[in-house]
Amino acid sequence: MNRLKISFTLLAFLFFAYLPAQRISDYGVLQSIPSLSVGWVTLSDDYLSPLPYMGWEAQLKGEWWRPFTSQPEWTHRTIFAFSAATTTNAVKSNTINYFGFKTGWGAHYHYTCAPDLQILAGPQWRFDMTAKAITRNTNRPASMDITTNIDLSVGIAYLLKGKKMDTRFRYLAAIPLMGCMFVPEMGASYYEIFGLGHTKNAFHFNSFHNMVGVEHELTVDFRLLRNTFRVGIGHEYKRWHANTLNFMKHRLNLNIAYVMDISYQSGKEQRPLRREFYVW
Repeated sequence: MNRLKISFTLLAFLFFAYLPAQRISDYGVLQSIPSLSVGWVTLSDDYLSPLPYMGWEAQLKGEWWRPFTSQPEWTHRTIFAFSAATTTNAVKSNTINYFGFKTGWGAHYHYTCAPDLQILAGPQWRFDMTAKAITRNTNRPASMDITTNIDLSVGIAYLLKGKKMDTRFRYLAAIPLMGCMFVPEMGASYYEIFGLGHTKNAFHFNSFHNMVGVEHELTVDFRLLRNTFRVGIGHEYKRWHANTLNFMKHRLNLNIAYVMDISYQSGKEQRPLRREFYVW
């Protein structure tokens, strides 16, 4: 557990060190949203154990929104996230700990269908990597989940204006459409796969026939003067299989965030802030 805390603290430090390194270009505003979430997670990994494991997960995420220069009704969204969790089986006889990294980039078209109401839709590329370690399994002490997918990302956002404070409600969902995943055979060791190059039948095309899932979140932003705070709830469910092995991840978390609109002016051109194309 001490190693788990130390490693997660180091990842958090590197994550926040990365935030000021983000470059601002193109249009006049970059919206940066650092967030922290904590919640419950259930996972199943046939490579390590036939039993389901339940526990707690913490996640640190950075999210950046920015409109395209020539088409400001389109925005692109970048995500980096680090997660760590500890889980046990029902009888408390074994433990699986994991560290995860996720990054993604997507483009959303913002359609204003009514005053203060927007619908968002577009493609999203995502890369997930999770390293797991089980405490009691000498033959297979660790495993790794690696997937890259093209998702369909959709959402809806509504702005409720007030005299002293504006409130923004937003729902976003991503559904995996197709991609590639790493799933070894039951008897294959990671030394054989990566050390000796025995990668046959370890990488698989995935789509609805062997992977189904959804990752979605409902957030509420409170904008008071120049500060915007966010609270929300996130949910992810994913199930996939290959080589007669089945995997599942189910997580529910609560998150808090701070929304920062970073604006700038370059050259002689003065561009107005077009908040209708952002979360705000």
